[in-house]
Amino acid sequence: MVKKVLSLVLATVMIVCLAACGGYKDEYIYFELREAPLTLDPQTASTDSELLIVRNIFEGLMRRAEDGTIVGGVGESYSYKNLTYTFKLREDALWSNGEAVTAQDFVFAFRRAVDPKIKAPFASRLMCIEGAEGIIAGQADISSLG
Repeated sequence: MVKKVLSLVLATVMIVCLAACGGYKDEYIYFELREAPLTLDPQTASTDSELLIVRNIFEGLMRRAEDGTIVGGVGESYSYKNLTYTFKLREDALWSNGEAVTAQDFVFAFRRAVDPKIKAPFASRLMCIEGAEGIIAGQADISSLG
């Protein structure tokens, strides 16, 4: 008897879920957060809640796949020679307003992240980029990055 009732409930849930698939135009993702985020700025986010949301609304040049490997994000491919990396951006990479994501968007983001006025909490992770150390220390202009 229990199996029949459970089967009926599961079948009803499946039918309701499948029937609902075609009718919604908006999609929502809900996150349970420990605290309200103070910022969604990708350069200044620092709490677990802020970083969780930022990672889900912005895509970097590369990203981590489910198996932990590094795969293309906005950068569909890259090449390198010595210490210079060149990324080819996906042509379908768009901002929410439909404008294309450009290389200049990434230049802006990296420069902003090392700008000492911004006080990005993870700026030191970018010290591998040529000129970042001097910029973070306030000894060089942000235009000298990279």
